[in-house]
Amino acid sequence: MKSFLLGFLTLCVWCIPARYYYVCKIKNQCEDATMETPALDKERSKTLALSLGDSILLQGYEQFYFAPASAKPVLTDNNRDFLRRVAEQLLSDSLSQLSITAYFQEEERQIRQGFFDNLGMARADALRQLLGEQGVRENSVRLYAEEGKAEDLQQPALFELFYRTTIDSTTAKEIQ
Repeated sequence: MKSFLLGFLTLCVWCIPARYYYVCKIKNQCEDATMETPALDKERSKTLALSLGDSILLQGYEQFYFAPASAKPVLTDNNRDFLRRVAEQLLSDSLSQLSITAYFQEEERQIRQGFFDNLGMARADALRQLLGEQGVRENSVRLYAEEGKAEDLQQPALFELFYRTTIDSTTAKEIQ
């Protein structure tokens, strides 16, 4: 009985830091809940757009904001409206796909978020997950990351719509 209690206590002591590591470091769910409303000194530029080749489908939306070294976007109602409209565009045409290119700064190059090689990919994935909440399938969005040139990223993400050149078996079933 004594060895059982000692083993159980050891398990409990091990579980607490393991849970913290999984939830906070891998899932990135320990960020401050007050991040939902931005505490920015300046207004966000309204240059966020959705393009299809040379055509602009949506424009005039506020740029997303990512705190330094964070993959979670600080959203405004305008950002949510943009994501809703992008999701509507993707869901209305089963052959369209979206590419999200998220940027990161040079000093953020070594920061790893979860399973991603860089912070830009983690930011792009966070935006893809927000679109997933709107009903967009994960395989409809391609993720890219690039290092930004400016110190203060004025455009942290780029959204481009494109059409698939081949039809996969899932899409073929949906069309029939």
